[in-house]
Amino acid sequence: MVACALVGSRLDYANCVLFGATQKNIYIFKLQKAQNLLARVVTSSPQSCSPRTLLQQLHWLSVKHRIDFKIANITFRTLHCSQPAYLRSSLHACHSTRSLRLSNTNLLSAPFVRTSFGSRSFSVAVPKIWNSLPLSLRTCTSPDTFVVTSRPTTASRPSTPLNPSHLAPQIRLCWPLCAFINYIYLLTYLLTYYRLRS
Repeated sequence: MVACALVGSRLDYANCVLFGATQKNIYIFKLQKAQNLLARVVTSSPQSCSPRTLLQQLHWLSVKHRIDFKIANITFRTLHCSQPAYLRSSLHACHSTRSLRLSNTNLLSAPFVRTSFGSRSFSVAVPKIWNSLPLSLRTCTSPDTFVVTSRPTTASRPSTPLNPSHLAPQIRLCWPLCAFINYIYLLTYLLTYYRLRS
């Protein structure tokens, strides 16, 4: 789908830095607004349609869920492939001295942090997301099975099938949207860069 190729990859680019941000965060808000607009363009829906319904119809995750899904996917690949090594070294399995029922559940231990900014780091965010997954996903060994089953879907099938003929006249509307999302990502990158340097 053209929309996924043009905008979907931009929504996922460097979005892990926004983990832990609230829905009211300006960057999350703008990205979600761009995704909602794209869903309206793809489905040729009026302004009165609920964005949540459109996202369910297209089987798209919201921006916050895309971030969680991406981190969970990175965690799975890091745990099973041990690559990259710098990420694998920051993940530690949760070990217990007692023989507990939860000892074989493939949990990760999270380090203690005092600040909210520290709670958004990789070594803290990953155990929080990974431990919230069901046991069947944490013990899964196939990457394809993990991706398919961990992606939350709220609707089993779209209520109305999409008509590809509606997409052609709407493609030209995606280019300003892509430029806007590129601007947001550049701004996010610069702010993160300068914040880490200071």
